[in-house]
Amino acid sequence: MLFMILLLLVGVSFHARAEGPVQILPLGNSITQGDRAHQSYRYKLWKLLVESGIRFDFVGSERDNHKGNPVWPDYAGRSFDRDHEGHWGWRVDKIYAQMPGWLFGSSPGQGLYTPDIVLFHLGTNDAFQGEPTSSIVAEIKETLKLLRSKNGNVTILLAKLIPTTERSRQRRIDKLNAEIDGIAAEMHRPNSRVYVVDQADGFNAATDTYDGTHPNASGESKMAQKWFDALVIVLSLRIMPLGNPIKDAQDGYGSHYPLHQNWIYSHPLGMRTK
Repeated sequence: MLFMILLLLVGVSFHARAEGPVQILPLGNSITQGDRAHQSYRYKLWKLLVESGIRFDFVGSERDNHKGNPVWPDYAGRSFDRDHEGHWGWRVDKIYAQMPGWLFGSSPGQGLYTPDIVLFHLGTNDAFQGEPTSSIVAEIKETLKLLRSKNGNVTILLAKLIPTTERSRQRRIDKLNAEIDGIAAEMHRPNSRVYVVDQADGFNAATDTYDGTHPNASGESKMAQKWFDALVIVLSLRIMPLGNPIKDAQDGYGSHYPLHQNWIYSHPLGMRTK
């Protein structure tokens, strides 16, 4: 029942937004992009959002999967919103280097998009390549600052990374995931919230990937559901009473999403400062 109430609240809220649909940026590497044989979590998340009635728009400079596209069937009379910012094999530093062009273009007002919410799943390639965890953490923080330079009220859903079957690589992923709560705590602002979404919890790399790293259909579904449940909660914050609405929503869902402890909101989503 609470889940349906949240959906109704979000639907009412975003149908009334003068700015139009909420702009959601799927930001990441190959796990976000997908390949020609795998739709990526983005398609399954898109279907969940379409079903919910939330007015949304995926944004990004990319529209294709790696080495070609799978079939994305139309759903509820709509075609898949293919826009994203997933880049096969990229590290955080390469994303950071390219982001000014995506956000701002070559001159003021020429950027491709201004995200309201970012789905941030980055750091896997960095960890796999042996980059020190401290360096990855610093680069993630700088990337969040850059996103805020375009929209001072952007909301970040910061993922703990999905696991891998390769043990030495997983140890490095574990080290990075152990830092994610601290990043969220340090970077969280009343008007630009950073919430942790634990994509590692409940994800089995042996059965939810096709190669030990990249999600198969079941893995994509798990990731999509985690993002969706977090999005519904976050989008509801702008019209729910002060207090601890996410804890209440967690109790209603019967699921654990370690979104950060500062629940009090002060700015409606989408009220941009730049």
